[in-house]
Amino acid sequence: MKLLINPTWRCQLQCPYCLLPHIKINRDAPEHPWWEWANAIVKHAERGSVVDIAGGDPLLWDGLELFCAALFEHGIRWAITTNALYTPAVDRLLKLHPGGCQLINVSDHPGNLAADANIARIRAAYPLVMNRVMHPDAGKRNVQISSLIPYQSYREETEIDYVVRYCDSGIHHWVIDVNGDAFICNVAMATGRTPLGNIFTGEPIPKPSERFICDWGCSSCYTSVPGCWDVHQEVIR
Repeated sequence: MKLLINPTWRCQLQCPYCLLPHIKINRDAPEHPWWEWANAIVKHAERGSVVDIAGGDPLLWDGLELFCAALFEHGIRWAITTNALYTPAVDRLLKLHPGGCQLINVSDHPGNLAADANIARIRAAYPLVMNRVMHPDAGKRNVQISSLIPYQSYREETEIDYVVRYCDSGIHHWVIDVNGDAFICNVAMATGRTPLGNIFTGEPIPKPSERFICDWGCSSCYTSVPGCWDVHQEVIR
């Protein structure tokens, strides 16, 4: 499994291109502590899975480093997507230095120049890549950018391409919100589709048994790098 989890919606920045203000998420959902997330993840994800911890900024979520260590103890690898601004959390992560890191994704946002020292420290300890959203208001720092991420224009409601596809999302890939609701993909969460289930209830979560016809379209989250999330698609012509 490849899981994208969002344990917090909190962030220090208010980037004008951020999708969070415009998608259909439960903004009032209370955050769960790291140990509840750890217990739930190991029940639903087999050894060898990858958990990408995002949000919001996960460095603001208390116990991030302990959560990563717990995943590693159960044979689950982890990644973090962050603005790298919050130094106390970087200190804790590097001090504990949990194993199992697949990647630290740092976004070049405006306002995070103060993260430079943190980025250098993280890069010395873990594999790190720098990303930038393709938007005129995104960061413009003179750093090596690993990937340019297409702008997802949820504000303008033009983020979905409305192409009909066969898709196997949900079989090997989930996106989980702050409330613990597990969706087949990021588009399903962002557009308010019905979740597969909730990881905190203790009940099994049924996965699709085979690929299905997705008629609500997709976004560049999955189409710009085909297969990167263990999601495989075929356009129906």
